[in-house]
Amino acid sequence: MDAANKPLGPEENGRDAAMIGKPVGMLRDATEWVGTMSLVRMTLEAIEQIKPDLKKPLFSTRWGAYQAPMLLTLLTCAYARGFAGSRDIELAIPNDKALQYISMGQRPDWNVLRLFRRQYKTIIQNCLAALLEKVWNKQYPVEKRNASPDDGTYTGVSLDRWMIPPKPDFQVEAARCVRLAILADTLLSDE
Repeated sequence: MDAANKPLGPEENGRDAAMIGKPVGMLRDATEWVGTMSLVRMTLEAIEQIKPDLKKPLFSTRWGAYQAPMLLTLLTCAYARGFAGSRDIELAIPNDKALQYISMGQRPDWNVLRLFRRQYKTIIQNCLAALLEKVWNKQYPVEKRNASPDDGTYTGVSLDRWMIPPKPDFQVEAARCVRLAILADTLLSDE
C-alpha cells in the first residue's frame, strides 16, 4: 500500500488534523515560500509542463459550464495553498485575489469543483506534483543543494546541508493533498 492510500492513523486525528495535508519538507501554504503571484505563475508553468489532456475544453455540469483549464489551474493552486474542501475553495474565491484572477471572474460552486476533481484526479495530482517540485526548487535551488566546500566557506556549505530537508516525493505529496480534498468533501457531505 503506497503512502498516499494508507489509512489515517491516530496521529492524524484531533488537533493534528489540520496538518494532514502538509507536504513533508514543505510548508502547508506554498505562498509562504514563493508569494501569491509567483505561485499563480508557477501553477500555470507546471500545467504547461505537464500538458494535460483535458477531454473537453468546456466542463459542463447542471451547475454551469466552465473552462476546464481554468478549473485545473484553480484546484492545483488552491491545493498548493492548503485549501482542501471544495466548499472552502468556493468560499475563498470572492475574497482571494489570486483565486479571483485564476477563475476569471467566475465563481464555480463546490459541486463543480468536486466533480471536476473526480473526473480529472490523476491530471490534478500530476500538475500539483510538478507545482510542488517547482516551489521546492525555488526554495532550495540546485546550487544550494549541490554546494561543496570548494564552492565557498565550509561553514556555509555545512550549514546548508543540515538545513535543507531531503527532497520529497512530490507525487506522493500531491496524492496526499488530493486525498485530503476528497476526505474534506466526504466529511462535509455527512453533515
